[in-house]
Amino acid sequence: MADPLKLLHEYAVGKRSMRELKQGHERFFVFGDLAYPRDVKTNLTVYGRQNEYYTLESLLLLWENREMQHTAYVKDASGKGIQCVTRPDRRELLSYLKGEREQPPPNVDMLAPIPAAIPISRLLDQNEPEVKKPRYDGEENRQRIQNLLKGSVTEGVKSTAVEGVRDLSEKLTADKIAALKNKRKQNMARNTIKSVDDSISSNMDMDVTEMPIDVIARDLKSKERVWKNRTSVMEAATKDFSPILSLLHSLKTREEAAQRQKASMPPARSSLSDRRSQPTGYSRYDQERFNKDQTAGFKIETGLTFQGASLKAISSSGAKPMVAVDSTSASKSNSHSQDTNNSRPQKRQSRTPIIVIPAAGTSLITMYNVRDILQDMHFVTTEERKGTVRRENEVLLQRVKDNGTTVPYRVVDNPLKLNDDEWNRVVAVFVQGPAWQFKGWPRWSGNPTDIFANIAAFHLMYEDQRLDVNVARWSVNILKLSRNKRHLDRAILSRFWETLDRHIIKNKPHLRY
Repeated sequence: MADPLKLLHEYAVGKRSMRELKQGHERFFVFGDLAYPRDVKTNLTVYGRQNEYYTLESLLLLWENREMQHTAYVKDASGKGIQCVTRPDRRELLSYLKGEREQPPPNVDMLAPIPAAIPISRLLDQNEPEVKKPRYDGEENRQRIQNLLKGSVTEGVKSTAVEGVRDLSEKLTADKIAALKNKRKQNMARNTIKSVDDSISSNMDMDVTEMPIDVIARDLKSKERVWKNRTSVMEAATKDFSPILSLLHSLKTREEAAQRQKASMPPARSSLSDRRSQPTGYSRYDQERFNKDQTAGFKIETGLTFQGASLKAISSSGAKPMVAVDSTSASKSNSHSQDTNNSRPQKRQSRTPIIVIPAAGTSLITMYNVRDILQDMHFVTTEERKGTVRRENEVLLQRVKDNGTTVPYRVVDNPLKLNDDEWNRVVAVFVQGPAWQFKGWPRWSGNPTDIFANIAAFHLMYEDQRLDVNVARWSVNILKLSRNKRHLDRAILSRFWETLDRHIIKNKPHLRY
């Protein structure tokens, strides 16, 4: 379905003719066999107004006055009461109408409804004389039809029937011929009575201006075609959902890492109360039942003993037997203490990532300014911080992410003091240049190539410095800072966190990031 803007473009480049047509008080612009009202809306939106569109009349007025200054054009359009094309839309629109560009202006709304064109056959041009229609006298025709059906013909009809007819013979006179013709017409009228109604209805054709509006609207809607719907929009080739796929991949990696960590943990020990049998309640009758056969009523304390005492001590009157230590009770007490030690909660493993920086004072990043660089995203030299900040053995950074969450990162400059658990949490290292920086590392034999294959490596330098030869050979991310333009620090240092996040997601998703 052609839209008014495209038809106006074809008219402007000379591919289509256009004329103005008046129908009563309305004016139409006719492009070939299609017509549009002068105030029909196009799909070209007004600059700065999303739901307001230019009319066909306003665009045509701009094309006719394209050589005028914009101020003179606005004055002329305002005097005629026609919508003006704004200055930001003027250049793009004229370039499209002149044929300098094939694509329509960028502010064309491709989802706007296209108005239906009116066929020129339904419009009557007032400049042409109206076609005369045969006069219809309903009463006279109705009486004539009744006479034909009844077989009675008036005198005027007889005279017209006999007129121009001569006798063929003495028996076949003109009156008989007229009677035969009337009889034939009567038979035809009896058999083709519907054709008479059709002839009457053909004389009663209505003008298009007298037709009901709902009939015209129904006819127009029957010719409408759906250009876009919600299904075709969702199937557009320009939609790209790759960021969502990467997000789903990261979530899946997290879940798999959590499941692996959960599977590697030992099963929880059952509580001591579950393993032990439930003790029976105290009963003095049970006690007497079990102890009755041991002493035979002599009240001998069987739990006491003289083991380990001398004869002299036993024979003395003040000696008292000691409590015997039962092996069963001793084993129970040992097992109880062992269970108590095992039931204590184990030390919780840390999930804080560790970043290693050079210990040399010539490095751009040291323990003095690491908080300014990585946490505040603002570069400050080591000399500026030495007088105000005390050097620490390690620094705990609090990184604030875009979503407002805070993630801790531990920064050290002496990795030789790290244990095995801490080495598993090392995620990044800042490289200074010389290979002796990695001398003595307990992991990966101090080989830079193996280190950078497992840890994300970064090198911080000034943009006017010469790159170190070793750094150029290694797989290291280069961060170049300006000496004076501090407003560029945040954009450059944010690349460090983006690269580090991707490394943690891929290699160590169980850590915080």
